[in-house]
Amino acid sequence: LVIADQADSFAVVPGIAESWTASADFTQWTFTIRDNAVWHDGTKLTAEDVKWWVEFAVFGVEGRPKWSAGIAALGMSGTLSSVEVVRGNEVQMTFSEPQPHYLRTLVADRSTFMMAHPRHLVQPEFDNGNVLVAPPAFDYVALGPFKMKRYVKGSVIQVSRFDSWWGVDSQGRQLPYLDSIDYPIIPDQSAIIA
Repeated sequence: LVIADQADSFAVVPGIAESWTASADFTQWTFTIRDNAVWHDGTKLTAEDVKWWVEFAVFGVEGRPKWSAGIAALGMSGTLSSVEVVRGNEVQMTFSEPQPHYLRTLVADRSTFMMAHPRHLVQPEFDNGNVLVAPPAFDYVALGPFKMKRYVKGSVIQVSRFDSWWGVDSQGRQLPYLDSIDYPIIPDQSAIIA
C-alpha cells in the first residue's frame, strides 16, 4: 500500500495507494488505490483486489495454512476487524484498537506490500478447491517493478523490467532503471563466501 521514500527512509510515500486518511481515533484507515496500477499480465488492479488480498493474507483461507507472522503488520497483530471497499477505488480497514503508527508499521515490514496472489487468477483456483495454489502456478504474476522472466530450480531466478509499472522518479522518468536482474542460486555456503 505504502513504501518508504528512497531519499528519506523515514518518510512514507504512496505505493499502490496514492493517498490515505485516518479517522480521528485511528481505528479506520482509508486508502485510495491508484488507477494506473496493473498486474504483470496487464489486468488492472482494483480496490476489490486489495480487499481480497488483505483478507486472504490476514484472515487466511479454510484448508490453507495461515501466512507467516511477517504479515502481522498488515493486520496489526490481530486487531484488524474488517476490510471494505468504499467509494469505488477506496479500501477502508477497521481496527479494534487505535493504530496511529499503521503506515510506519507497513513500511517497516516489507512483506506487507508484496501482493503476489492476484485475485483474478487465484480465486478461480480456490473456487475449484485448490486452496494451496501458489505463485508458480500462474507464472508469478504480481504488481512490482520487475516481472518473472525465468526460474531454474537450484540455478537462477531472472526478472525483467515491467514497463507498465506505475513508478516514476522525481523527474518523471519511468522506473525501474534496470532492464533485468539475474539472481544466481548458490546453495553451498563455501561457494557463496568464495
